[in-house]
Amino acid sequence: PSRYPVALLEAAEAMRLIRANADQWHVNPAQVAVLGFSAGGHLAANLATSVGDEDIREQGGIDPDAVRPNALMLSYPVITAGKYAHRGSFQCLLGDQAHNQALLDKFSIEKHIDAKTPPVFVWHTMTDDAVPVENTLMLIQACRAAGVSIEAHLFPAHIVECVQCWPDLAEAWLRRLF
Repeated sequence: PSRYPVALLEAAEAMRLIRANADQWHVNPAQVAVLGFSAGGHLAANLATSVGDEDIREQGGIDPDAVRPNALMLSYPVITAGKYAHRGSFQCLLGDQAHNQALLDKFSIEKHIDAKTPPVFVWHTMTDDAVPVENTLMLIQACRAAGVSIEAHLFPAHIVECVQCWPDLAEAWLRRLF
């Protein structure tokens, strides 16, 4: 498997490509949202926050501000590498460096929410036994502390009837945002 920063650099290149071809593809380059689920949520949040800026700039040769999305949409995201971490995600991301505390601190998204972070939409289930809901609670708290707009939905269980409304909620949020 590829390790950090391969996926981040690929995501940054995808954003660069979208914005470079915005006219031809009929895309508003100021209205690009990124969506990520679980570990993909960590990747999306990494792109949208300052956590990977140095690597995007130095290893990808891209200005991180030019590829930061205008909105961040997350579904039961992996956020923290701390107490409530989904350890398997960090094992895949970091390989034999998965126990390096400095790297784990670097990849705890909640520590990198700042004024550059775009508005956030997030949903999670209270009973998620893979990615603890505390990941989303930490994200909410970090966004509030940094003044980042966030809409969050916490569902009682991961039952279709409980969560099937999330796409409608996300679409309504995007329409209000853009």
